[in-house]
Amino acid sequence: MVSERTPERAFFGVSALLFAASAAVTFVWCASMSAMGEMPMPGGWTMSMAWMRMPRQTWPAAGASFLGLWVVMMVAMMLPSLVPMLWRYRQAVGRTGETRLGWLTALVGVGYFFVWTVFGMAAFALGVALAAVEMQQPVLARAIPIAVGVVVLIAGALQRAQAAFALAATALIVVSAIHRTIIVGKMRVPLYLSDNHLSVDVLGGRNNDQGRRRQRVPDTVQAST
Repeated sequence: MVSERTPERAFFGVSALLFAASAAVTFVWCASMSAMGEMPMPGGWTMSMAWMRMPRQTWPAAGASFLGLWVVMMVAMMLPSLVPMLWRYRQAVGRTGETRLGWLTALVGVGYFFVWTVFGMAAFALGVALAAVEMQQPVLARAIPIAVGVVVLIAGALQRAQAAFALAATALIVVSAIHRTIIVGKMRVPLYLSDNHLSVDVLGGRNNDQGRRRQRVPDTVQAST
């Protein structure tokens, strides 16, 4: 029993240590960047120095610094939701008799974060290009706050629409299940809705002289225990 729980404890222990370390590094790194200040821009907003080079700093060094912050911040944000998926993956692979569960689980996690690192590289290139254009075009810089507000509103609307769709789909499934089936004791009985009453076919499809025999039941059907 103890040997079976040891891999589980090791998995969640390593995950907790990674989360704590990444969160601490993110906090320290962001605090150091905040001390550097920001650049005032036309339109009353300020631009982060993450999109600019420091004095005597090369662009590869600036990109490496940005990716470092991107990775540790990404691990702190996404690891709590990734750990349950990795655990299910570990259990599924373990049922096949595979013994290298630790290495395979780590490989899946590294691959997940590698994909997001590639996105970070693209985000840095896009951010640097956009920052250069904003500094050269004051008209565009003044429109940035409005553009950011529009993007936030669109994202909120999409998220709300997805939540409403999921709620409607769940309600439809529940109503459909209640309409079609009830449990009477341990027997599954088909339901039919007519004349504001529910009727159940208690004979399992047998017919009599008047057609399919049905027993009329009230709107609320109480299952016998």
